[in-house]
Amino acid sequence: RLPYTSRSPDISLGSAAFLAAVYPRELLSHQSYDNSLGTFEPCVLSVNPQNRTLDSQMMISPGTCDTAAQKTAVLAALETALEDNNVACLADNTCSFEDGTCVKSADGSHATIEYLLIQSSELSNSSVLGAADDRIKDLVDNNKLSFSATYSKKRATVTFGAVPDSYTATEKVNCDEGQASEDGFCYSCPAGYYVSGTACTACALGTYNPTAGATSCTTCPTDTTTYGTGSSASSQCMDLCIVPGVTYGSTTPPTGFRVTDDTVVTLKCEDGKATDTDTFTCGSGIDPQCNAAQEVKDENDSTVTIVVVVAVLIVVALIVVAIFAIRKRTQEPSEAEVRYNAAAVVPNNTYEIPIKIPSALKRKEPPPPEPIMEEESLIDKFTSLFT
Repeated sequence: RLPYTSRSPDISLGSAAFLAAVYPRELLSHQSYDNSLGTFEPCVLSVNPQNRTLDSQMMISPGTCDTAAQKTAVLAALETALEDNNVACLADNTCSFEDGTCVKSADGSHATIEYLLIQSSELSNSSVLGAADDRIKDLVDNNKLSFSATYSKKRATVTFGAVPDSYTATEKVNCDEGQASEDGFCYSCPAGYYVSGTACTACALGTYNPTAGATSCTTCPTDTTTYGTGSSASSQCMDLCIVPGVTYGSTTPPTGFRVTDDTVVTLKCEDGKATDTDTFTCGSGIDPQCNAAQEVKDENDSTVTIVVVVAVLIVVALIVVAIFAIRKRTQEPSEAEVRYNAAAVVPNNTYEIPIKIPSALKRKEPPPPEPIMEEESLIDKFTSLFT
């Protein structure tokens, strides 16, 4: 509850033993004002109230509550019946029966009685009215509450009975002005809180309260806010940055935390997601996000495609260089071709004189060179290896 109240003299408020008894161990290591998880709930000492009241109502039958005398007689008879039926606080004068009313129904079949049980003593015992409430409810619901009232000039006596399941009651704790109440006791709201109705409420984000027992909080100056709720000083109003949200990932400090502008935030993406940067400074205007799985796949596919295209271009370039090299080689004549062609040439300024030479002395002509493969077919054969 906010804040925590204690009436035990055995445990010092704020001590290690007190904190260990009140707060789970896992909270002790990380909860603080400046990490946006909030401060520990402040400890305040509760005090006794002015009094406690039990605002009660029930129906009785018949509905004889016409005159003031009749109403007075019926209420007095009811108070006596409650004492006789062991409503302890009435029997021992710890509480009193006051402010009773009796209202007759429209058809006269029943009357509604309202009254207060007021506890003004033994206020250190917060269970007094609770016990009275339980006892009266048991009497009414189980048809055990009946009483007689005598109120006419002829001293006529009328017997009344409580209508089962008609009883209701609300307990209230009446504290001094500016105090809140809890568990039957009162306390002043500490700094960082203000009283709202019967409860203490922490000052909202961007507000603070330096004093106890306040009824409102003060707003921080323009363009400043607080780390969290429950701020107790104007110095806690600062120029802060709110860690942004991330899709498909999480941040450290967590999303929504209020941190100083120079805080470095770490981004962690879910499996199958990616981001351009793992860290960023809050307030820098950078808003990194984790990309969806399909976007990551598309980026990888684009990289692979570029690599494949470059490799194909390199292979094509090598093929072209090889083809030109082969073409150049096939255009150069061999030594045999040169000798053959030179023998076939006859100078224009010479005359042929027929001489008869014996066949044995005739020079044998060299054999013709091997036929040269056509250029186009050789190139085609080479290129066919790559198709």
